[in-house]
Amino acid sequence: VNGSRGATVHVPVFNPTALAVHAFRQRLADAGIDVSAATPSDIDALDGDAHEALSVAAYDTLFVHRSPTLGLLLREVGRHSNNFYAEQIFRTFGWAGTPEGSVARVKTFVSQAGADAARVELSDGSGLSRKNYVTPESLGKTIAAMLRHRERAAFLDQLGAPGLNSTLQYRLGGANVRAKTGALEFVRALSGVVTTQSGQEIVFSILANNIPGSAIPALVTMDKVVQELAASNGL
Repeated sequence: VNGSRGATVHVPVFNPTALAVHAFRQRLADAGIDVSAATPSDIDALDGDAHEALSVAAYDTLFVHRSPTLGLLLREVGRHSNNFYAEQIFRTFGWAGTPEGSVARVKTFVSQAGADAARVELSDGSGLSRKNYVTPESLGKTIAAMLRHRERAAFLDQLGAPGLNSTLQYRLGGANVRAKTGALEFVRALSGVVTTQSGQEIVFSILANNIPGSAIPALVTMDKVVQELAASNGL
């Protein structure tokens, strides 16, 4: 619209690797470098033999960029509910480099955690789709599995906590808890692990759907449940 102010919109990238190749190719062309003879390849799309045969030893390195570790990237997701990061990570770790592969990988892990993967339906990685369905039991069992996992420390580190710069910074004061919040219109969620006065770790998952009116009463109730657990001597 003429006269309208500019705006930036973040959208998920279906194939991050292919986008990077396309952008690099375009920049080379813009700089006057002939790329017509170059055939772009997405390393995620190569089969096993081609992937193993791929070698860059014969080429000169122009630039190296090292991504932050996955743990640091997940901090942005777990502590600040960055949906864009969540979506891109989800689309990156999938088998065969596809969103469908990501869903299959998540369901496999959920099943290995002892939960019923048939009761987990995913349409995206951010959780913004109304077609995502998950039960408190499946979340709870997955969290419990991560507490036994070799990456337990990294898992806990990326979750929010009271007083920490996160979505829980001003909530659950006094509770020894690590958790992830969730919010959609008429929906609020809180899942994680709380440590009681006796040192017992209790996994919890509270999902509230179809909240009428203000969500504040639901949030207050969730916080009270977790704070009661934190103040107890365990179950």
